[in-house]
Amino acid sequence: MRLQKFQRGNFDLDDQEGRGHPSAIDDNELKALVEADTCTTVRELAKELGVSISTVSDHLKKIGKSKKLDKWVPHELNENHRNHYFEVSSALLFHNQNNPFLDRIVTCDKKWMLYDNRQLSAQWLDRDEALQHFP
Repeated sequence: MRLQKFQRGNFDLDDQEGRGHPSAIDDNELKALVEADTCTTVRELAKELGVSISTVSDHLKKIGKSKKLDKWVPHELNENHRNHYFEVSSALLFHNQNNPFLDRIVTCDKKWMLYDNRQLSAQWLDRDEALQHFP
């Protein structure tokens, strides 16, 4: 396309207005959709609005929305849970006195890690808006 333009003697490198696909998204409609369901994906928004994913991404940036990942928040223990954990810990300490097994446990940097294979969801929020945490 540019080669043909140069062959005709037009050496202007600036893009012409009106080139490419027109943006058919109403920013207010996009904002309403995102705020109705902050966990919706760009793919779902693009399908619903009938435009490309990149168009939705560009307009989300334009209206000040950014994608923030959820954080895992531990639930609070009730009295029954605390009593159960205390009983289990006491039983393990008593068992260790009779048959030492704690010396055989290898830890790294004294950290315990929980492997939770669930996928974290993301929320579309304003750049200065705090993430909503769900236990």
